[in-house]
Amino acid sequence: MEKEPKQEQTNNERGRETYIGARDDIQMVGREREKKHILKLLQNHGDKEKSIIPIVGLGGLGKTTMAKFVYTLKESDEFRFDLKAWVYVSMDFKLEKVISDTISELDGRLPVKDATLHYLKSQLDKILYDKVYLIVLDDLWEESVHTLEELVTMLQSGKKGSKIVVTTRSEKVASTLSVVGSSHFHTVEPIKLEGLSDDECWSIMKPKNLGDDQITDFVDIGKEIAKQCNGVPLVAKALGYVMRKNCTREAWLEIKDSNIMDIKDDDKGILKGLLRSYHHMPPQLKLCFMYCSIFPKSRDIDHDSLIQQWIALGFIQGPDGQLQKIGIEYINEFLGMSFLNILTYLTVSSTRSFKPTHSLRMHDMVHDLARHVASNELSYTDGTENINTQWVKLNCNYLLLNQNKTLSTYIALPTNVRAISFRECDKLQLPQQAFSHTLYLRILDMSGCHVSKLPVSVYKLKLLRYLDASTLPISNLPKSLNLLLNLQTLILSNTSLNTLPTNIGNLQKLQYFNLLGCVSLCELPISFGNLSSLLFLNLASCHELHTLPEFFGRLNKLQFLNLSNCYKLHSLPESCSQLHDLAHLDLSDCHNLEEITDWIGNLSKLEYLNMSSCSKVQILPDPLCELKMLKRLDLSFCIKLEHLPSSIGDLRIETLDIEGCFFLRNLQRAFLVS
Repeated sequence: MEKEPKQEQTNNERGRETYIGARDDIQMVGREREKKHILKLLQNHGDKEKSIIPIVGLGGLGKTTMAKFVYTLKESDEFRFDLKAWVYVSMDFKLEKVISDTISELDGRLPVKDATLHYLKSQLDKILYDKVYLIVLDDLWEESVHTLEELVTMLQSGKKGSKIVVTTRSEKVASTLSVVGSSHFHTVEPIKLEGLSDDECWSIMKPKNLGDDQITDFVDIGKEIAKQCNGVPLVAKALGYVMRKNCTREAWLEIKDSNIMDIKDDDKGILKGLLRSYHHMPPQLKLCFMYCSIFPKSRDIDHDSLIQQWIALGFIQGPDGQLQKIGIEYINEFLGMSFLNILTYLTVSSTRSFKPTHSLRMHDMVHDLARHVASNELSYTDGTENINTQWVKLNCNYLLLNQNKTLSTYIALPTNVRAISFRECDKLQLPQQAFSHTLYLRILDMSGCHVSKLPVSVYKLKLLRYLDASTLPISNLPKSLNLLLNLQTLILSNTSLNTLPTNIGNLQKLQYFNLLGCVSLCELPISFGNLSSLLFLNLASCHELHTLPEFFGRLNKLQFLNLSNCYKLHSLPESCSQLHDLAHLDLSDCHNLEEITDWIGNLSKLEYLNMSSCSKVQILPDPLCELKMLKRLDLSFCIKLEHLPSSIGDLRIETLDIEGCFFLRNLQRAFLVS
C-alpha cells in the first residue's frame, strides 16, 4: 500500500491561489457576446458530456476576470455543481502540484508534497466520483502534448455535465487540449478575447466625479488617452486610476503626451501603457514598485512581509508607529492601479496598522514591467544562467536566487547587495562565512534554504533590518543574535525552535516578530519583555506555550497579538492591561483558556477580539463593554458561555459572531437594556 505523503507546512491559513471575490467585485466592461456564449456552454443538463472550455487572449485582456465571472455564478438549476476548484497554474508547470492543489481546493486539505501521480490520481478519483464539478485552471502555459494528455487523464473522473475552464495566452494550448481531451471530454471552440473598443476603455477610465463644467474639456483628452490603451483593460485600469488621482487638465495632458520609447513591447503595446502609469507615480512608490521585481513571477507575496521589506530599505518614511499604515496606503495605491491583486477575501483597510496577513500577486505583465524598471538594480537566476559570471559582473542592489535545486556549491555574493532572497535552494550549502563581505545587507530571506543553523557571518551584519528564517529546521539560535542591533523584522515561523536566546530582549529596535507554528516553543525568556519597540507579535500555533510571563505587559507599544491555537495556554497575565495600543487580539482555539478578567477593559484601542472556540470560557467581564473602539467580536463556539455582560449593547460592534454558543441565555435582554 502506498505511503500517504506529508502535508505541506503553511505560514497562513489556506487561501485560494487567486482572489475570487463576491459577484459585486467582478466588473467587466463589454464582453457581452463572450458572456452569453460561455453561459450557454455552462448550462448544466444531465445528458451533456463533460467539457473543456478554453479562454484565450493576450495578457491583460481579462481572461481571469471572465473565469471569475464563471466561477462565482449564483447556483441555479442550470448552473449547479457539486464541487468547485480554482487552481492557479502559471508558467512553472508541475503536474503533481496542479493535481495536489486541485485536491486541496476540492476537499479543504492542505496540499501534499512528495506524492506520486498514482497516489494523487486515486485521491482525486475518490473526490470526483459521481460528482458534477467545475474546475478552473488559470494561466496555463504548458504546450506539451504528452503533459497535457496526462493532465486531462487525471481529471477525467466525475459525472456528465462537469466543466473544466482553462485560461491561456496560447492558442496552441487550446488546440492541443481539444485533441488530447477528445476521448474523455467534449471540447469546444476557444473563447477568444479581443481588445476592447476605445469607448469601452474610456468607460473604465472616466472619473465618476467629473463635473459638468469639466466634461467638454476633459472628455476629449480622456478619449485620446483611451486610444493609447490599445483595448487592454489592465492598461485602462492602471491609467484610469492615475487620472482619477490627478484629475486636472495639465496632468491629463502630460499623460496623453508621454513619450514612452525605452521598452521592448508586444504588438498591443501593453508594457508601454503600464509604463505611463509608472512614470506618474510619486518617487517613493516607484522605489516600492521596483523592489517587487525581487519576487519570482506568479508567486504569492505576503502583504505584511512586503511592507516590512520596504521599511527595512528606507522606502517608507515617517514616525515609527505609523510606517505600517503608510505601507498599507502604498499597497492600496498599487491595488487601485491593478499593479497588485489580493488573493484572499480580506480587504485592506488603513484604519488598523496590522491585520491577519494575506497574500498579494502581481500580474505577469506588471511583473515584466517591474523587472524592466529594476534593470541592473536586480540580479536573479532560475538555475539556467552562468551564475558566477552574472553575479560578479553585476553590481546589483537586490539579488534573487530561485529554483536552484541542483546547485550545491557556494557562489560569492555581491558586496554591495542590499537584499538577498533565496527560493527553493534546498541543496545549496552555505559556508559559515557566506555573508562576511555583504556588509551593506538590509534584507536577508533564507526561507528557501534548508540549513540546520544560520551561518555565523549572519550575526556580523550590523545593518541588517529584516531576517526571514521561516521553515528552517533550526532548534535554537545563539546569543550572538543580539549583535543584530538594527534588526526590525524577525520571522521564525514554522521552525523547530524550542527556546529563544535568553538575551533576545537586547533587540531594542525589533518591531515585527513572527513565531507562528513554532510548535516546540514552550516558554518566552525573561528578557522578552524588554522588546520595547515591538508592534506585531504572532505566537499562533505555539502548542507547547503554557503561560505568558508576567512582564508581558511591558510590550506596551504592541498593536497586533495573535495567540490562536495556543491550546495549552490557560491564562493571560494581569499585566496585559498595559497593552494600551493593542488593536488586534486573536485568542481563537485557545481551548484551555478559562477566563478573561477585568484587565480587558484597559485595552481602549482594541478593534478586533477573536475568542472563537475558547471552549472553557463561561462568562465575559463587564469592563469588556468599555471598549468603544471594538468593531468585531467573535465568540463562536464558546460552548460553555452562558451570559454576556448586561451592557454589551453599548458597544458599537459591526460584527458579533455567537454561532455555536448553545447555552447563551440573556442575549435579547442584554441588547434591549441599552
